[in-house]
Parts: sequence; structure tokens; C-alpha cells
Amino acid sequence: MQIASAGIGLFPARRERRSFFTPNREISMKPNINDLMKQAQQMQEKIQQAQDRLAEITVEGTAGGGMVKVTANCQNRIVAVEIEPEVLDGEDKEMLEDLIVAAINQALENAARRSEEEMQKAMGPLLGNLPGGFKLPGM
Repeated sequence: MQIASAGIGLFPARRERRSFFTPNREISMKPNINDLMKQAQQMQEKIQQAQDRLAEITVEGTAGGGMVKVTANCQNRIVAVEIEPEVLDGEDKEMLEDLIVAAINQALENAARRSEEEMQKAMGPLLGNLPGGFKLPGM
């Protein structure tokens, strides 16, 4: 009993190795480290520009039907607090404190949401759509 050697039976024929090529040159499948470094530098510049813009973007938080208004920038800094005079006339110090805290928290939540949107705008073209809703930390 003989075993066929032409790819029939137990031993399949060997496949040729092929490379991707264009006329007159082969295409390297290895990433070019210089291109990767340039892309990383571009990404870093975009991130820095976006972070600089965040200091200029302001958002508001309100409490008590607008009686207390807090303005924050998108770097989580409180830049203004406005309290209507009617709230100061009362003797309920705890209520005023609660209103201030609520307005600050709302302003910071709005700032975080807006910061994420701005960073996604800046990074979107460079990162493309990441699978599964994956987000980079701090973005």
C-alpha cells in the first residue's frame, strides 16, 4: 500500500507562501515606527489644544429655581457664584448652604460632560470609533 504524495490522502500538498506586492516592489506589513511616532505626537498636540480650550469653556449649575447660580469652567474650577438677594434675606442658613452645594455639583457634572464631548471631538479623527463603547481614561 502506497501513500499518495501529491496532496491526496493523509498528507495535503504544501501551499506556496505569497507576499503582497505591487508592480516592482513588495509592501511591508510591518508598521513604520516613524509614522507611529508622528501620529502619537499629533495626538498629543490635539489633546493639549483641547485641554487649553477647556479652560475657556464655562457651564452653569443652578439650584432653588435659579436663586443660586454657579459658573464653572471645564477644568473643574468654579469661576463665579451668584445668589439672588431674596435668598440672603431669609434666616435659613442651612437652606442656602444646600442650594450652593447643589448648584456647584450640577455645574461640575455639566463641566465633566462637556469636557468629555470636547475631548471626543478632538480625538475622534485620530482614534476612529473604538469598539464596544470603549473610552480612554480621562476622556
